[in-house]
Amino acid sequence: MDKIKVAVIGTNIGCTLHIRALRAAGFEVTTLVGRDLEKTVYRAGHFAIPNALTSVDQALDSEVDAIVIATPPATHHPLAMRAIAAGKHLICEKALALDVGHAEEMRDAADEAGLANMVCHEFRWFAQNALARQVVRSGQIGEPLHVTAQFDHTLCAPRQLDTPDWWLSRQEGGGWLRNYNAHVIDLIRYIVGEFAAVAGTVHPGADRGMTADDSYALKTVATALVDHQDRYHDRCPMK
Repeated sequence: MDKIKVAVIGTNIGCTLHIRALRAAGFEVTTLVGRDLEKTVYRAGHFAIPNALTSVDQALDSEVDAIVIATPPATHHPLAMRAIAAGKHLICEKALALDVGHAEEMRDAADEAGLANMVCHEFRWFAQNALARQVVRSGQIGEPLHVTAQFDHTLCAPRQLDTPDWWLSRQEGGGWLRNYNAHVIDLIRYIVGEFAAVAGTVHPGADRGMTADDSYALKTVATALVDHQDRYHDRCPMK
């Protein structure tokens, strides 16, 4: 059986993460798409990818079976809809879209077209996270009632740290909640279960010219906890 051919759109995380992961999983990466031709050609050569393009349409017209979208969040919806219309299977980086409506449109279009589609949440496959899910879902530690999750990254620390311009912009899908806490939210759902309620706040903290958040607080209540409380009140009704 021939290997499934993939085009990667995006030359930053597309190169540092997706190319290696795709090859390790048995896919053939045939095309790299970027905005800067010189940089795209150089990085395609470094990874021994035969086709270096700056045209998404040209990639979609080629004989690739699937597309990886590894570009800033504001570009995800239009790129995904074009890939789906071209009949390409799809992996899209998080944050999936700028709003729920666009995310649902992407999902529904891919499902209607019968195409494989998923959001890239690579932390699910870390051994410790897979083990945590197995332990919790098997009931070995009983029913979880409280989970504390903390996600730290050096990108959040020094003010002078170099970050992409889009990361600073709310309109372009930047900020820490969308781009890092998305992993925490997914891992809680993956390991423990679905949320019953969510409350939180985001705001720019340090004065670095951001319109997107660089600080957030988030509290969730899991469905399992609500079910536990309901059962407790059934057994011990308040008089």
